[in-house]
Amino acid sequence: MRIEPGSLKSFASAVLGRLGAPHPIAVQVADSLICADEAGYNTHGLNLLPIYAAMINDGAINPAGEAIAEQITPSICRYDGRAAFGQVTGTAATRAGIDMALEHGLAVVAVRDG
Repeated sequence: MRIEPGSLKSFASAVLGRLGAPHPIAVQVADSLICADEAGYNTHGLNLLPIYAAMINDGAINPAGEAIAEQITPSICRYDGRAAFGQVTGTAATRAGIDMALEHGLAVVAVRDG
């Protein structure tokens, strides 16, 4: 039986929402999990939902968390994920790195706790 990605996205984002993730974060994480499954990386796909639920219940993941950036120099920054989903922190850090590299020719971005 094949389930369409749109249905999976709705299901996964609803589960994440029930676990406390605001809608934009729930959709972002659900998209990431579905993309991983579609690419054949099942270890990073929807099978993580029960693990995420346990981690949220244990306080290891803050489902509403967002990373905080600390700019060190114009081309170096550090992100504290504050226990946010890795997809949220990683996306923010990657965007910052791209922006800094475009402006300054290089970028260094460090991430912790996310």
